[in-house]
Amino acid sequence: PLNEPDDRFWGTRPGAQHFYETMIPKIRESLPADKYMILLSFMDSPHVKTSEWFASVRARDPESFAGVAFDQHLYHTFGDNKAPWSPHVDTCKTCCRDMQIMKPMWSAGIPIVVGEWGLSTGFWGWDQDGFASAFAENQLALWDATPGLLGSFAWNFRLLLDPQDPDNSREWSWVDLIQSGLLAADAG
Repeated sequence: PLNEPDDRFWGTRPGAQHFYETMIPKIRESLPADKYMILLSFMDSPHVKTSEWFASVRARDPESFAGVAFDQHLYHTFGDNKAPWSPHVDTCKTCCRDMQIMKPMWSAGIPIVVGEWGLSTGFWGWDQDGFASAFAENQLALWDATPGLLGSFAWNFRLLLDPQDPDNSREWSWVDLIQSGLLAADAG
């Protein structure tokens, strides 16, 4: 499947919608739903159009689209941040905004996997006063309470480490957060 396909090409031919409708039945010929899950990524916002499409294609072809889930990438660091930042900003996003972002999917009965999420907020200060631990717990509690949410994958490793600034982007690495004591090893 495609990772974060550009929404401008959703309805074009060829495009993401056509690709998914063609690809999923072909994959299911070799990889049965009872053994293999398929995650479909979308970049529309809000997810009304793709959720409606997903619900309709599942109704039209339930055999092929069994075991197929909406791959939601949900971050607090891109696009909607306003300065000054405080821990309350991300707490509010978790309880209010994030559930609304996923509402088109869960209200249509579409299975969801949060295929990408992380503890980055886009602002400094995320590493103070137990914020990382509380933020992780709040996110995981939301995933647990969201109807139809099957699981999640936290962004786990920084790819580039700067020897001059080894703490840069530490919030992107769950492993580094545990090693630095900002998260407990069993926080999740």
